[in-house]
Amino acid sequence: MEQKKLKAELSRGELKRTYLLHGKEKFLVSHYAREIEKICGAKNKDLFDGAIPAEQIIMAAETLPFSFDAAEKRLIIVRDSKLFAMAKKGDESETETETASGRKADSEKMAEYLPKIPQDTVIIFIESDVDKRTRLYKKVAELDGVVDFAPLAPHELTKWISHHAKQHGKQFSAGAAELLLRTCGTDMFNLKNETDKLIHHSGNTSNEITRNDIAEICTPTLESRIFDLLKAMGNRRTSAALKMYNDMLTLKESPFMILAMIIRQLRITLLCKCLAEKNTPRPQIVKELKLHEFAISEAISQGRGVTSEKLISALENCQNTDIRIKSGLITAEIGVEMLVMSQ
Repeated sequence: MEQKKLKAELSRGELKRTYLLHGKEKFLVSHYAREIEKICGAKNKDLFDGAIPAEQIIMAAETLPFSFDAAEKRLIIVRDSKLFAMAKKGDESETETETASGRKADSEKMAEYLPKIPQDTVIIFIESDVDKRTRLYKKVAELDGVVDFAPLAPHELTKWISHHAKQHGKQFSAGAAELLLRTCGTDMFNLKNETDKLIHHSGNTSNEITRNDIAEICTPTLESRIFDLLKAMGNRRTSAALKMYNDMLTLKESPFMILAMIIRQLRITLLCKCLAEKNTPRPQIVKELKLHEFAISEAISQGRGVTSEKLISALENCQNTDIRIKSGLITAEIGVEMLVMSQ
């Protein structure tokens, strides 16, 4: 089931008897689990965490509710039950094999039970580990209860944070919402927290959230800092680049991590540049590199101002720095500092 369909059904107060909520965007998983809970009511709820026998879930579903209000449902929330995880083949101990066998039997038992869930009961499975080959997954899908929450596209995220700000009487100035994404990343939990900070910061003095507000208030992600660092290095703004690097060290970022992130960003930029020069459609680049659309857009933009030869040379310098550090010829802090100065 698509997220839009789930949203429409919940807005009408329609509930299925079972859901499997999973996917990379944990914020949306939590949000829709809460929305289902609101409709069910709060009096009759059971919560199970971790791998538990299917029998416990079934017993909870079959137990008569405390409240007999027809408008309320018995809600059972099951988190990370491992019932949707296919046992991995390999060298396993006898105990691990028995555990995997037990989980499979529980998964089968749960699949058999799903069509028998009482009309006044809703079971939500919130899972991190999901294998679509399991019979249980197929059964929930057959009942149209599977929702995979993939990360939102940049335009969807800007629309979402703009709507959140509007609910508090605020609006983003031109380009500010996009800057917030570049500064704080695309994690929705973090974006909401940063937007709330901006709303509180503006207070009663202004209804507009500006780019200056974001620069003053928001905490940039390491990825955003690395992007700005590489931009400064590429433009030969050595003093600015060194300040950015020292600021990261002050924030206790590891020089090893900074170097690794520089190498990663350079590789992404080079790959995006090569694919873009071959007229590869952007959606295909996103699919091939398995990165968020926003990261691809940023990398393509960064690659326009530099040649492929320059990017390859920068990667070679990074690798040489890495070798010198690991060989003990130079400390990590000084090695990365020299790299920043050399570009």
